[in-house]
Amino acid sequence: EVLKYMQKNGASFVLHGYKHQYRETETGEGFEFWDVQNNRPIYQSKDDKIIIPTNQEDQLMLEEYERQYIKDAIENGVTEMIAHNLYPLAFEAPHYAMSQSGYEILSGYFSTYVGQLQITDQSRKSTYGSITSGKPSFLHGMTSIPETMGYIEKDIRNPEKPFAESLQNMKSMGDDVSQYSEGYLGAFYHPYLGLDTLKEVIKILNSFPNTTWLDLKQLPNKVEVENVLIQSKNGEVSIEKNIVSSDYEMNIFVKNSFMYVLILGGLLFCAVYFI
Repeated sequence: EVLKYMQKNGASFVLHGYKHQYRETETGEGFEFWDVQNNRPIYQSKDDKIIIPTNQEDQLMLEEYERQYIKDAIENGVTEMIAHNLYPLAFEAPHYAMSQSGYEILSGYFSTYVGQLQITDQSRKSTYGSITSGKPSFLHGMTSIPETMGYIEKDIRNPEKPFAESLQNMKSMGDDVSQYSEGYLGAFYHPYLGLDTLKEVIKILNSFPNTTWLDLKQLPNKVEVENVLIQSKNGEVSIEKNIVSSDYEMNIFVKNSFMYVLILGGLLFCAVYFI
């Protein structure tokens, strides 16, 4: 209901993975599209014994697993949001971590990527965020909207002001970016950190002169999965879909229909009883 309220009042959604999790890490905290333990793409199920490819056949098998894994995550994420009448316009991988192949797969679904980018399969720590938007070749046609000011972390050295250092770092990075024309002042905020600190972040963002807020819906975004097409342009979002576009939505439809039948049956029983 909160997300629907936000959407109704102008918010745009960026799909941030599906489970935000791989292996036994906490959902919302873990990686999803990068195997941190082995510092490589998601080549196998989390419970399988690790295969180190020694020939092309093994490598192709691992790459096919990653391809299907990413496709399933993207399609599940989009279709489940849509089933609740929530419409994503862009994508960002958890912890900015995704292989070069992953970006290629993603480009078949999304036209817009928000956030920093992993620029090599050698290490997930090789991330990069430009100052302006663009279409780097490894995104295969996707438009990149950068995150340039980082995110908020607690300052363990200053328990009285747990976010003071992060806020100052964010302001410093924003000062650098704001010197360039057409630069983006983009930041990431975790909702569990609370409203008061979010207000401080907004205050920092509003402190830079000659800037305006980006409305993602003003850009020509496209999100497409089977039976669903979401597009935005000039502030409007259009949705083309089947009445029931996925098994997940069908389950919701059946559940709601059963509830309505029970209510109707109860009312009918009461009416017959009183008659």
